[in-house]
Amino acid sequence: IPFVLAEAMDTKISVFNVKGQEIAVLQNGVLTAGQHLTVWQADDFPSGLYFIRIEAAGVSSTHKALLMK
Repeated sequence: IPFVLAEAMDTKISVFNVKGQEIAVLQNGVLTAGQHLTVWQADDFPSGLYFIRIEAAGVSSTHKALLMK
């Protein structure tokens, strides 16, 4: 999951299932400015539709992810 931060800030990246339940937290803390890459180790999760939410500086962005095994 690639993303870019304009400045150092507290960042949280979470994975949600289709029921809206948070099932994994990939990042929760301060990251430096610049490009970042977060990997979701989804070995223990079934195939299906998931949502990835990136929250930083009071802004939230949600993206769909289709996990296929």
